[in-house]
Amino acid sequence: MKKSIVAIVFASLSLFTTLVSAETVTIDFESLTSPDLVYKSTYTEDGYRFISSKSDPEAFLSWQTGSPYYSGTAFANNFMGETTTLSKLDGELFNFNSIDLAGVYLNDFFIPGSILKFNGLQVGGSTVSQDVKINNPGVFTTFKLEGFSNLVSVSWTQGSTAMQNAHQFDNLVLSAAPVPEPSTWVLMAVGLMGMISLRRRKII
Repeated sequence: MKKSIVAIVFASLSLFTTLVSAETVTIDFESLTSPDLVYKSTYTEDGYRFISSKSDPEAFLSWQTGSPYYSGTAFANNFMGETTTLSKLDGELFNFNSIDLAGVYLNDFFIPGSILKFNGLQVGGSTVSQDVKINNPGVFTTFKLEGFSNLVSVSWTQGSTAMQNAHQFDNLVLSAAPVPEPSTWVLMAVGLMGMISLRRRKII
């Protein structure tokens, strides 16, 4: 009897770990390609939305081929000291895997090694954060984010002066947080019911 119960428990746990494969997307801002500067109050791509703490028709910008700041089609918060927040349009959880960042010269100033902090809000109210150093103005570097899973949102703040981590970003690699398949829930429930039934028989 004990072996049967143990077998059902392990079977239920195995079913619980069967997850829906989450599609990975890369937000590359290629839809913004233009010969001129592009401004946005907010921006959506591939089911994700970017908003700024500053409500302004030009809250975000994308430098294009005619600009000295152009390093490929990318995106930037247009205001110093403001926060960019990313979330899914449908409100579902997501994972944030990596991002490409490049520093930006503003008035010919940039401090190599400027720190940019990413803050993730996870389901249940827990948080995760990571600092990255931006060293190369005009040259994108890929940064991997560790532990940024099951996120409700992620945000990062540009420095308050022109010399503090002014940056543009590109190629955000994201995926929906995996959830158990409906059939998995059903099979797990059946397994647990079987375990309860066996337990009752033993008591009788």
